[in-house]
Amino acid sequence: MYKDKNIILVIFLVLVSFDLFLWSQILFFKNEPKVYFLDVGQGDSSLVYLDNILFLVDAGPDKKVLQSLSRVFPKKVNYIDLAFISHPQLDHFGGFLDLLNKYDFGAFIINGREADDKTREIYNKLISKLEERKIPVITLSANDKIKYKNNLIEIISPDKNWIQSAELNDTSLVFRAKNPNFSILFTGDSGNNLLNYLSEKFDLKSNILKTPHHGSKYSFSEKFLKAVSPNLALIGVGVKNSYNQPSKEFINGLNNLNIPFFRTDLAGNIVISFKNNNFFVKTEK
Repeated sequence: MYKDKNIILVIFLVLVSFDLFLWSQILFFKNEPKVYFLDVGQGDSSLVYLDNILFLVDAGPDKKVLQSLSRVFPKKVNYIDLAFISHPQLDHFGGFLDLLNKYDFGAFIINGREADDKTREIYNKLISKLEERKIPVITLSANDKIKYKNNLIEIISPDKNWIQSAELNDTSLVFRAKNPNFSILFTGDSGNNLLNYLSEKFDLKSNILKTPHHGSKYSFSEKFLKAVSPNLALIGVGVKNSYNQPSKEFINGLNNLNIPFFRTDLAGNIVISFKNNNFFVKTEK
């Protein structure tokens, strides 16, 4: 497992040079930025395409991610450059065990926090599987960056203090991916205490927001939503889930700030494409 922060740029450039020819041949993506917010039930998973680079953020709890990806990918695509695990909870990493049976990955990015007792065994199984496949596992934290061409992935949290939090959700990787045309903010399951803190310390403004913790009331922060000021919010949530997510508090907060949103329990896969500084949304239920 890599912990040297200087190695990430080297590995990333090697990955790019390895598969650049492959992606340049796939007309499916047409070299335009795209975000695929995947319907994985009660969990999160997002696929982002930027300048011949594919990265997957979380993979939901189980093999449902395979079905969602199959509706997005042409059959000949079986390689993803980077995978991010926001934090070691099953509804964010469980699906990677199934994905590894079908897809190759260039590297995995994690926050470095151990899983709790409930999911430690299966999380360690995933890490062991990555090591057996010789897929680099890289720990990143606040202020780390991945840059390629005009694209930047900047890690905003956790820092050395938040990674120690007793609340595992607040150790989530919070990061923004951006290029000159758009930006998207990923928030894992961050709670409102962390979100308020980040709102005071950082520029969070982004076109698209992956809403924290499936729209939980414990992750609702008006200050945070105002700081991000997104054009669109995306909520990953299961149909009639036992958590009653997304919460009334979160939905009302989005409505009060006139932030349009889509949710996977109602819309299924959500596909966002970008062209000429505009974005277009298509749903695939």
